[in-house]
Amino acid sequence: MKNIKAKVFLIAIILLSVAGLADKVFAASSYVNVLPSGLNKTIGDTFSVNIGVNASGDKVCVVEGTVTFNRLSCQSITVTTGLQSVSTPTCLNPYFMIGIPTCTTSSQDLFSISVRADNVGTGTVGLSSVDIIGEGLSIGSSSIDGIYPISAVVVPTKAPTSRPVVNVTTTIVPTFSPTLTPTATLTLTPTLIEFRLFDISLNLESALITKSNELVSRTQFTSFGNVPTLVDLIYRIEDSKGRVLYTDNAEVTVETEKVVTKDFKSLDLPVGKYTLFLTTAYGNNVKDEFKQAFEIKSLSTNNEAVVYTIWIVLIISILGIGIFLNRRSVKRNGDNKISIDRQPISSGLQ
Repeated sequence: MKNIKAKVFLIAIILLSVAGLADKVFAASSYVNVLPSGLNKTIGDTFSVNIGVNASGDKVCVVEGTVTFNRLSCQSITVTTGLQSVSTPTCLNPYFMIGIPTCTTSSQDLFSISVRADNVGTGTVGLSSVDIIGEGLSIGSSSIDGIYPISAVVVPTKAPTSRPVVNVTTTIVPTFSPTLTPTATLTLTPTLIEFRLFDISLNLESALITKSNELVSRTQFTSFGNVPTLVDLIYRIEDSKGRVLYTDNAEVTVETEKVVTKDFKSLDLPVGKYTLFLTTAYGNNVKDEFKQAFEIKSLSTNNEAVVYTIWIVLIISILGIGIFLNRRSVKRNGDNKISIDRQPISSGLQ
């Protein structure tokens, strides 16, 4: 569960934290703009511009688009602190998708760009493929570019040696004042952004079995997505030396929660230690691997141990009884001897 999953889950949290979808007509008054909108520059000048969104009262949560440059070269791009960058724009790839965690109904800076004036003419920082997303649906695609007239570097002419007069050539560059064109009211169809994300766990019914066909696994899926997802299941069993002894494939469709039970009835493995591997694949080639160790232990080995223990107990018991009887017999013979010795001596001398 990777960079792709983390980004998709992030934008899902932003969209699902709002009140929900509603089928209604939105006034497409929100727009993305470049500020400052107009500056006079000369070749070689480096300056910064800000890309921001003007919500105009709409609730804006995510802004998507691509920055374009004309007669200007991108030097660096910095995303505004506190925003969630699902796709961070760079000079090599100026596509962006940026989430506003608490959404906004006013103006919000998204990122700043450092640019350099490269050629004489009208330089622009533009926006294309703009999509302004509110509570789970698109609410606008308007944008205003930044336009920057670029002139050549003014070089003072060299004064004649006989007449010390400074002759300076001044180039007058007309300034440009951008005009915001009123945007028409549009009826938009809500567009639900689909995403898929799982919490997956693999468990065995018993990790110690007497026969290989007694092996049973249970895989639990908990979906955080908003659409049914087809998941490919790839089972693999390896022995202690890493040799693959068994493979099997299956698939399952998960909507919210699901438990998949796998019975290995056809499995035939000898006594030993093994590992069950499960690889899951879904969505845009998102893969995860899980494993559980198990052991096959012969039942006859356990029975021999029980019989051996019984014999030992029986032998000890017999020896104990023999020792007890022997001691009792010795004691009885000793008592008889003492009794004989104490008999009165007949007076044979009378």
